[in-house]
Amino acid sequence: MFLNNKVDCFMGDLTHTKQGIQAKCFPLGIGLVAEYAKQELGDMLNIELYKYPEELEKSCKKHQPKILSLSNYAWNQELAFTFIKAYKLLNKDAIIIVGGPNFPYSSDERKEFLLQNDFIDFYIFGEGEIGFVEILKELISNDYDIEKIKSQKKERDNCSYIYQNKIYSGSYVRIKNIKKMPSPYLNGSFDKYFDEDLIPLYETTRGCPFSCTFCSDGVKYKSNIYRHSQEEINKNLEYIAINKKQTDSLILSDLNFGMYENDIKTCEKIAQTKDKYNFPIFFSASAGKSKFENILKSVKLLDGSWFVGASVQSTDEDVLKNIKRKNLSHDKMIALANSTKEKGSVSYTEIILALPQDSKEKHFKSLQMGVDAGLNSIKMYQLMLLVGTEMSSKQSMDYYEMVAKYRVMPGAAGVYDFFDKEYKIAEFEKIVVANNTLSYQDYIDCRLMNLIVEIFINNAMFSEFYLVLELFNISKFDTLRYIKNHNELYTLQVNKIFDSFIKDTEKDLYDTYEEIVDFVQADDIINHHITGELGNNEITDHKALSYLEYKDFMELLYNAVICILKEKELHTEVIDNVLMELKRFIIIKNSDFKNTQSVFNESFHYDFSNRNFQEIINSKNSSFEYRFYHTDEQKSIISSLYKTYYGDTLAGLGRLIQRNNLNVLYRKFQINKT
Repeated sequence: MFLNNKVDCFMGDLTHTKQGIQAKCFPLGIGLVAEYAKQELGDMLNIELYKYPEELEKSCKKHQPKILSLSNYAWNQELAFTFIKAYKLLNKDAIIIVGGPNFPYSSDERKEFLLQNDFIDFYIFGEGEIGFVEILKELISNDYDIEKIKSQKKERDNCSYIYQNKIYSGSYVRIKNIKKMPSPYLNGSFDKYFDEDLIPLYETTRGCPFSCTFCSDGVKYKSNIYRHSQEEINKNLEYIAINKKQTDSLILSDLNFGMYENDIKTCEKIAQTKDKYNFPIFFSASAGKSKFENILKSVKLLDGSWFVGASVQSTDEDVLKNIKRKNLSHDKMIALANSTKEKGSVSYTEIILALPQDSKEKHFKSLQMGVDAGLNSIKMYQLMLLVGTEMSSKQSMDYYEMVAKYRVMPGAAGVYDFFDKEYKIAEFEKIVVANNTLSYQDYIDCRLMNLIVEIFINNAMFSEFYLVLELFNISKFDTLRYIKNHNELYTLQVNKIFDSFIKDTEKDLYDTYEEIVDFVQADDIINHHITGELGNNEITDHKALSYLEYKDFMELLYNAVICILKEKELHTEVIDNVLMELKRFIIIKNSDFKNTQSVFNESFHYDFSNRNFQEIINSKNSSFEYRFYHTDEQKSIISSLYKTYYGDTLAGLGRLIQRNNLNVLYRKFQINKT
């Protein structure tokens, strides 16, 4: 036993570590469940938290806990389940409790899941606190006799288990008064994570009033919203800001942040901590899908820190009807984009490819809405069939004739040594690559268009160049479509990157779970994933490659715009002169931001601090002397981000670029008129 002969209960929210830390956040889920268990049970058990499999393995080997409880998400199931099976070989009498959203919704599918994973004694679903504490109470009162507990054939709330080949599941029950729930931050349980390269994760509310069929939070029982007290929220945010060491970021797990009145008070507190402690520099939360005025107030209060978005998934009414979703209006999307531009922040939308009744034409229209609305980040996803969602049901897949493939999840593979035995482990995702309205070839075309949008829109890598399009009311998306359709404009490097992306999109897709399991067990396959030869996120990898070839892609955009202006008979020598200089200005300001020590002094004939192309033309002068540089604050932020996201690797650079507001990292400039 670990302390005073109390029974050890080890809880883990494991993350892959062989390609860098995969899940970079504090383990909020198990932290909340553990604190609630301590509150309800007192000191009956010794509860310890673990995030890294190596740390958990070492501790389990030394102490052999009676109870091992691991969380199950789409990104760590194989790791968690392999660890459990390995531990059971060491301690066959260990009691195994698993919890998390990666669990089927229907009773028949749950039974099949638990029979396939028969090492699980109890599965906790829904909000974990209630089911976990009740099982612990029964274990304690029954001297940890599992057979005795199961033989009662009791249906326990938020809990499923198998007994004599029959499944027993209780009802979904939620904690309504979450104001009384203890905090792993304020109680000190998370203090050790502040010393590590992890991002604080916190929740202010629970629940979602929406019913999206592709989301595990779209189930009816989660529709009511419960909120922590503002006093508690403020204490936690203050505690995090005071104790942060390794990161400039904060993430809220709220499902619809910003749309409630109390969220504005939370934003006021975050703004205060930023002023007082310079934290957070970067803030992330999923924005709500209604009460838009409150979201705009929140954006204004956070003064450029919030990566704020309004997810649409699709703009097609038939698609939205099939997934039970409503969106913000187009006008509100534009207002959101404009509000973040004023603060230099990131405004985004999320679009999913291959939803029911999606098509190439519909997907392009969804992309065009986001791009031409002025949003500076379009998050484009493939449809992933998550366990426990309505979308993943056999009925839904058959009805829409979905063609699904398995692939290894990026950043989630490694060779691990558990209890003196080696295991090759990878996580898998099941993605839709075609349906009865979207062919496979159209899917590939859509993915290439996704990459073009990622390169030329996201992170505002070329935003100043679009000012000429605004002057002549030319669609940005039509410009990107022109780039896609005119490969004669591509340099050798651009061609290689686009061809590599298509190849990576199509490779290593498998029809069945059994096939992909066999694939990752083959010689050196896991090692190829660890080194990045296989299995990385093709969008982020090729975005990183495009940034390394920044001049080529700037040249591609310039040539495309010139061609479009000529076709529309809008091209002039004056405009070309401005664009030539603007191209050089953008390259110096935005490229190679890791090179923070260099200062560049350059001469231009125009004042590019203007945000109006006609005013730039009118600003022509004999010479403007520009000085480009990084501030000391930028140097510190960039150094921290490279450490956090492992930016020295291609995959790390891709994650860094995709997940951060690069406006904060691009060089500052000063102008002197001579």
